Amino acid sequence: MKLGRLDSGKTKKNLCHFLGLLNWFLLEMKWWRDE
Repeated sequence: MKLGRLDSGKTKKNLCHFLGLLNWFLLEMKWWRDE
């Protein structure tokens, strides 16, 4: 049980990190296209 819960938290953290990078990338692309 403990391992499963820990793994789930790690996955969620990685997903948040990935979404953050994706969001930043999209913002960068938007700025680049606006120039």
